[in-house]
Amino acid sequence: METDCFTREQLVELIAAEMKNELTASQREALERWLAAREENRRFFAAMHEEAYLRENLLAYGRFDSRREWWGVDPARRFRSRLYRWTSIAAVVILLTGAAWALRGMFSSPSSLEVTTSVEILPGTYKARLILEGGQTFMLEANGDSTVLPGGVTREKDYRLLYREPAGEEVTWHTLEVPRGGEYRLELSDGTLITLNAESKIRYPNRFAGKERRVELEGEAFFDVTRQPECPFIVSNERARVVVHGTSFNLKAYPNEKLQTTLLAGRVTVDCGTESVSILPGDQLTWDGREWSVRQVDVTPYIAWREQRFVFDDELLEEVLGKLERWYDINVYIRYPSLKEIRYTGNLPKYEKIDKVLHLLELAARVHFSLSGRTLFVEKE
Repeated sequence: METDCFTREQLVELIAAEMKNELTASQREALERWLAAREENRRFFAAMHEEAYLRENLLAYGRFDSRREWWGVDPARRFRSRLYRWTSIAAVVILLTGAAWALRGMFSSPSSLEVTTSVEILPGTYKARLILEGGQTFMLEANGDSTVLPGGVTREKDYRLLYREPAGEEVTWHTLEVPRGGEYRLELSDGTLITLNAESKIRYPNRFAGKERRVELEGEAFFDVTRQPECPFIVSNERARVVVHGTSFNLKAYPNEKLQTTLLAGRVTVDCGTESVSILPGDQLTWDGREWSVRQVDVTPYIAWREQRFVFDDELLEEVLGKLERWYDINVYIRYPSLKEIRYTGNLPKYEKIDKVLHLLELAARVHFSLSGRTLFVEKE
């Protein structure tokens, strides 16, 4: 795993320091020695500073904006692709992911990932199960054609259930379940758009009636709620209730994890036990069933799962692997408790086979993975 006396990780860190203008005298000497060793090294180093190369890595691995950049963008354009203005922080993030990926060709040794399984572990896809109030069930697969189903719902080709206000039809409750290794989209009768993450379930009416619009969520979902001031939208579960006022937000409410609401636009009020807490755009509320806290965050890592990538900002390795566990439908076993405390910043491609994703994670997190069947063992490097 070495070339010209550098490991791959050391070289990525060295180039990152150079791009931030933070090289020490000894680091600069080491970098110059590496550049002088081979023409290939010089070409790679030059490419790392070219805007075209950076743009290519951006498209491949996603954007990681600083908070200043995020709020400097017009709200209507925040979620669209745009040319990245390369700050030193962004350069380091991309280097620790995209550059590490590019460096794989400069090292002769393959990934150290051990695989003792004949099972091909693929990324998730669009799939779900729709359950009508009477118990009738429909399996929704990625390759399904547009189909009209009972209860005023259409399964669209773009992996979305579409509801339209059924004239004169009674209100019935439907449940959409997304398994591990899946995700799905839903458009309710009021136009509210919902994207469900893996291992999530939502219960909702085929049409809204009365003075409020209520749904029940277990798992994680992104909501883009249609504004109706006279009829608030309410998301509830066993631990909390979120009252929405025409808002875009991400809600993570897995049973064995802290509840987390991240607000992109609008306003929400979260009922935590006996208290009600209102949050503003850029706020994230966390509730563990006993205590709540609110902090300002860069929302990018918390919505990136919708945009074909995983983005992490100083996140515990245990949490990173938890997301991969749901997306790839695997079981993770971390042998040493100390490994759970490793923190990871960077991003991972969402639709690659798991061996490529784990290889990238090995480079940055300094751990060793081995796969047996659908169980991932995490050990010290």
